[in-house]
Order: sequence, then C-alpha cells, then structure tokens
Amino acid sequence: MFHEPQHSFVNRGLKFSSVEVDLPAMMGQKDKAVSNLTRGIEGLFKNTKVNYVKGYGKFLSTSGFSVYTVQGGHSFGRGKNTAIATGSDVKEVTAVEFTADIVLTMDGEVRKQFQHALEKQKMKFMLQTKVVSVDITGDGVKLTLKPASDGHQTTLEADVVLVSAGRVSFTSEPGLDMIGVETDKVCRMLVNECFASNAPGVHAIGAVVPEPMLAHKAQEDGGHYRAKAIDAEEIVKVIAEKESGEILGVYVMSPNAGELIHEAVLALQYGTSSEDIAHPTMSEALKEAVVATYDKPIHM
Repeated sequence: MFHEPQHSFVNRGLKFSSVEVDLPAMMGQKDKAVSNLTRGIEGLFKNTKVNYVKGYGKFLSTSGFSVYTVQGGHSFGRGKNTAIATGSDVKEVTAVEFTADIVLTMDGEVRKQFQHALEKQKMKFMLQTKVVSVDITGDGVKLTLKPASDGHQTTLEADVVLVSAGRVSFTSEPGLDMIGVETDKVCRMLVNECFASNAPGVHAIGAVVPEPMLAHKAQEDGGHYRAKAIDAEEIVKVIAEKESGEILGVYVMSPNAGELIHEAVLALQYGTSSEDIAHPTMSEALKEAVVATYDKPIHM
C-alpha cells in the first residue's frame, strides 16, 4: 500500500507531494481488526456452547492435555478428538540466496515476475551465493560471502541483516512427541485425506501439514498455458488440461490475490472447465487467463 501511491498512482493521474507512514495508527488499525475477528470467534463459541481456554497447551496423551493459561494458571483437560491448528512460526533466513531463484515453491514464471517486481522497487538479490560467516561490528553487521559453486570470498557490510521469507510449521510446542505423532523431516505433521494423523483422535490442518502455507493451494501439472492480466507487475496464470480444458492449477500474483483466487479454488474443487469461468469485476483477470487456455483471449 505504501509503494502504490509513491510509484503507481502517477500512471493513473494521481499525484501526491509526500506519503508518510504513521506506525502507531497502522498498528492501531491492525489491533482493531484482530480484536474484531477474535470477538467474532468468541461469539460463535458462546452460541454453540463451546468452552475455551486462553493459554498454551501440550499433549499428555492422545486424549489428555495440560494448559498454561495467560493468567498464569495451570489446568488439565480431556477430549476424544483434537484438531491442531497452531499455524506457523518464523524461521530465520538470510537475504543471500544459495540457489539460482527465490521462492522455489512457486511456479517458475511467477518467480521471475515476482523478482522483477521487487527489483523495480530497488531490491537487490545475491543469488547462488552462500554466507560463510556473520560478524557483528560496532556499526552493524559484516557478512563473508562466497559463490555457491566455488570462488573467492567477498564481504558485505550492512546496518542489519535482512531476514527474508521463510517459515516452519509450529509443531515443537504442543508435545506431539509425547503421543507419537508422525512428522516429516521438516517437522510437518503427516495426515491422510481426512486430516487425521497416525495418533488416534488427533487431526491437523493449515500450516502444520505438508502443503504450501497458503489458504488456497494449487499444483501445476499438465499442459502449459498462460495469460497476463492487470498491471505488468501482477500476473494470473492458469494450468489447464489441453483436451478437456479442466483447470489443474492457478497462480495469482497481485496485492488482491486473496480476493481473486476464491473463484479459482471453486473451479479446482468442482473440476470446472476453463470455459466455465465467469468474470465479475476484478475476476476478469482470471477470465482472461482461462480463455487463453483455449486460444480466445480478448486482452493480451
């Protein structure tokens, strides 16, 4: 939002003398939004007669658990079935990337488009580079770098080290080892199609299971068709089966991706053909991408 009025609005005839960030107001709006959401959930709990405890819980067995409450108390509980939704925790990474690309879990075309958009915002990338050492100096931080393949070492001095994207599933605290829950090598819980783990009555959803940490998930497979829509720094990409037109995957890179992707999720859920996608308002970008899969795009 801060970048748009500084750089993109001028292309649409909107000019501002200056744009400033009011951090207290920003955080206040964030706190208000979080408070409204949590009160809504608490209201649902009350209406459905669900008892809840605010605190940090750990398993004692598959049906028993302890809770350290936010008030400093300690309680115990039992339940026949448990759903784990602890989300994700931050993972410390450096701004220097060892591989040749960023966000390797994403589609190749989307990766390049995303990097190009960030470079236009004056961000620099040091790809295929590894960090040999990091030293804290009186003025900041000094990094010793080396090409990933091999070569001469170089140094990079900075005020701080940028911690870039990278998260890990938050499964270390609930005491999963106490009940024998199986996890993969990066500590994500292994579940079946019903989100059930190997431990009886224990289920898992969201960022703690082996899928991208996103609300909407799609995998690329099959024929490769593409169409660009919205602005140059944004992209909608649709993967469809060449013969039937069935949508197999959708990628959206945009500030409004969260609103736009819902129609694609429904299309994937119900096996919709790319010819069936409607185009209300912003979703016209998605329509343009899917019509390109059968060579009928209007705006290219």
